[in-house]
Amino acid sequence: MGTVYASMGNMDRAIELYKADLEIAQRIGDRQGESTALMNIANCLAQMGELSRAVEQYQQSLAFARLTGHRHSELNTLSNLANVHATLKEHEKAFEEYNQALTLSREIGDRRVEGTILYNLSKLVGSQHRLLEAREYAEAAMRIFNSIKDPHTSEVQRLIQTFSGMPN
Repeated sequence: MGTVYASMGNMDRAIELYKADLEIAQRIGDRQGESTALMNIANCLAQMGELSRAVEQYQQSLAFARLTGHRHSELNTLSNLANVHATLKEHEKAFEEYNQALTLSREIGDRRVEGTILYNLSKLVGSQHRLLEAREYAEAAMRIFNSIKDPHTSEVQRLIQTFSGMPN
């Protein structure tokens, strides 16, 4: 139900419902449920611009995902955490988390997420004026998106063109 409210933009109500999910998961000892509820709360907080609180929730979610060995949850949480750190301009943390997520996406074999992480890494290092490296990440993302027929290729192509036209 929280997802419905979140999709309608009612983050406060969504958070209430996700907190109820969290309480139930805690009561029955469902660690994966706790991880999911915490990630959902963090997603809402991030959308509301409450990034520091979102980081706290993502970190808790990540701990539970690792505890349960649920690698897809770990991957999603790492990627979301990196996105928030990038927004906060905490580039080193974001870079480390993206790279952890990249390794995990390759281990799991999730090519779409791998491409998305490479795209995000391209934007991150590009914002730091590391343009050659940014272009390499973007080109790697493009190869993946092309191979899986992902619709994001035009966004990646624009990024590659942006980095190609800039001096290093």
